[in-house]
Amino acid sequence: MSDPILHQSNLDVIALETKLQEDYEKSLALQEISKHYKERLHTTFSDGKCDGELDIEPQPYQWFDPNYRKGYLAGVTARFNQLFDL
Repeated sequence: MSDPILHQSNLDVIALETKLQEDYEKSLALQEISKHYKERLHTTFSDGKCDGELDIEPQPYQWFDPNYRKGYLAGVTARFNQLFDL
């Protein structure tokens, strides 16, 4: 027996696929920009750690820098440890 609810979906598959493709292409473009970004302000481990402790959202060029990302995650860990007295 066929379920009529399944056939009445308002999901636009083409629009969804287009959105997913655009998101993917945007992420590739951000990665490319971060690789060739000339002005490397606030991309050190300590800068990332401070941003993580202060809950400051990083810019895409910062997040793609491995040292900054490690520092940011260390800062977030420190912030949550302090918050929960660990």
